[in-house]
Amino acid sequence: MVLLPPHNEQYYFVLLLFPYLALAARELRRTEKWWLAISFVLTGTLIPLSLLSRLTGMNVFSVYLALGIPFVGAAILAALCVSGMSYAVLRIEQQCPSTTHSPTSPLF
Repeated sequence: MVLLPPHNEQYYFVLLLFPYLALAARELRRTEKWWLAISFVLTGTLIPLSLLSRLTGMNVFSVYLALGIPFVGAAILAALCVSGMSYAVLRIEQQCPSTTHSPTSPLF
């Protein structure tokens, strides 16, 4: 839903705030923090695109969508979320090494 063209409405970005906040609250390595910041800037523009369009004289929003910039930012966010989940599973397994999980039993 977020990756659909938002028709110049940035409120779709609110849906991505939860993953960003969850990753920011967790202890990240320095490189992961940079990737999180890059993803945030690519997915949600810091400067309104209408202002950039007025300053440059071209339709910045069309270029932004045509280049797939929001998709790249969301893909980076998805990779960080998957990395965070695999890290959490490994951490749980290290804390409970004697516990074996059957395919039908929950991890917790």
